[in-house]
Amino acid sequence: MRCVLFSLFALLAQNLVIDVNLRQVDVFVEDQKGRAALDLTAEDFKVVEDGRSKPVKHFALEVAPVAVGIVLDRSSSIRLVKNQLDEAARDVVDALHPNDEVFFMTFATSNEINVKFTTDHRNVLTAIQKARLSYGTRFYDAMADALEYLATSRLERKMLIVLSDGADHYSTHNFEQVLDRAMLLGVPVYFISWPGDDSSTWSEEGRKEIRNQIERLAALTGGRVYFPSSAMDCLETGRQVMQSMQYRYRLGFYSSSVFAEWAEVQVSVSRPGRTYIVHLVPKRLQL
Repeated sequence: MRCVLFSLFALLAQNLVIDVNLRQVDVFVEDQKGRAALDLTAEDFKVVEDGRSKPVKHFALEVAPVAVGIVLDRSSSIRLVKNQLDEAARDVVDALHPNDEVFFMTFATSNEINVKFTTDHRNVLTAIQKARLSYGTRFYDAMADALEYLATSRLERKMLIVLSDGADHYSTHNFEQVLDRAMLLGVPVYFISWPGDDSSTWSEEGRKEIRNQIERLAALTGGRVYFPSSAMDCLETGRQVMQSMQYRYRLGFYSSSVFAEWAEVQVSVSRPGRTYIVHLVPKRLQL
């Protein structure tokens, strides 16, 4: 009798260890043109943990509503690219799902929340059309305030989308402070940008410095920077930005590491004749 009980206990303990070691990772996958890949199967994925291949045991393409902050530059320096920025902002709104919450902020010398969180996306389209240019620019202040307001949403997935030439002159916040706030809140920051007519963008060196700053901020927060070159690019950019947060593949596998969260995980996708880019979602954003 004791042998039977011992064997049963050992079996239960073994199953318990397996369940405890179940590890899940979230990924977003795009093709070589930057479009979301939404037709993949578990067999298309390869998961490697600390150099060891791991079979995918749990698989799902998850769709969830997103809280979106759209921050639109209204400083006079963007007057030459105003139409492009406005069109890109409208394309982002058009790519929203019905349950996505969105707020709309504009900035120049100061910033203003023109539309508070809403699922009536038409209000944002109207506000984009009505917003007028002004003088001055507080690029970092606008992002800091937008992140603070974005944190008030109860939705778990959040993202900030900034449409600007990236110039800043009067902010009380700096790059590091905005980065710290975004990292603390777990919010990826996306940029859609064109060079404006600001003194800091008159030289190639100045444009390069701004570009490096926004690319670094996007990369460190899990976002991305887009530089559209046409109306079709704007439309595609809006879709790409939103789908990167709306759709996530969740992969589950059994870790062989005692401390699974410390083990390095690599995920790749393979299909004959196709090329994919896999973005592993940072743990703080796997919500």
